[in-house]
Amino acid sequence: ITDGARGAFVASHEEMIFSPALKSKIVGTAGAGDAFGATLTAYIALGYRLAEAVCAATANSASVVGYVDTQTGLLRRDELDQRVAAGQQAIRSWAL
Repeated sequence: ITDGARGAFVASHEEMIFSPALKSKIVGTAGAGDAFGATLTAYIALGYRLAEAVCAATANSASVVGYVDTQTGLLRRDELDQRVAAGQQAIRSWAL
C-alpha cells in the first residue's frame, strides 16, 4: 500500500515492511505508484528479498516524482541496485 509522501507498506506471509518516502523534489506524481508496483514486482521476480525490493521500489518512485512525465525519472536496474546496496533507507519490519 503506497501512502504518498509518508511512504509505503508491503506485507508477505512472514513480515510487514514499512519504507518511508525518500526526500525528493516533487514536480509531478503521475507514474510514481506504477513505478513502485512495477519495480517491487520485478525485484521479487528476480529473487531479491522483500526488503530489497521495497528499497528499489521506493527509490524508483522517488526519482519519478522529480519529473513532470512518467518515464524520464525511471531508474535503470544498475542504478537501483546501487541504491539498494547503499542501504540508506530506514526500512522497518515486523514479523507476522
